[in-house]
Amino acid sequence: MLFDEIADSITKPFDIEVAIWFHDAIYYPMKNDNEKMSSNYAKVFLESIRLDSIKIREIEHLILLTKHPSTPITSDEKYLIDIDLSILGTKCKIYNNYELQIREEYILVPDSLYIEGRKKVLNSFVKLDNIFQTKYFYEKYETKARQNINLALKQLY
Repeated sequence: MLFDEIADSITKPFDIEVAIWFHDAIYYPMKNDNEKMSSNYAKVFLESIRLDSIKIREIEHLILLTKHPSTPITSDEKYLIDIDLSILGTKCKIYNNYELQIREEYILVPDSLYIEGRKKVLNSFVKLDNIFQTKYFYEKYETKARQNINLALKQLY
């Protein structure tokens, strides 16, 4: 797991790991409040195990940050978002499979609307100076992510 590779660089590893586990706990492709629903789900669970309320609020905040685009400020927040985006910089075969899975999630959306929406999402990444905000993820994934995204965009045209 990518988290294990960077755990020593994170100041609050418990919070980040819990946020990773819960950030897509609730996911409906056609809805735009998945992160909010997932953070609520995490809150209920974490309260049930009597986790400190301050820690719960911190974890809820982290889960909400996984809604893109977001503006992570702390180093931990940046690592969390980079982990979430790491699929963009994987090997071509893995990334292409990811693109197929995204299309499958939106199977009810007509091709023309899907293509328009997907182009918008992918172009939002292309326009960023850096897709990845931490040195570790930038060096490991940035170049490949840009290659994958540009190839995916070409396939959409």
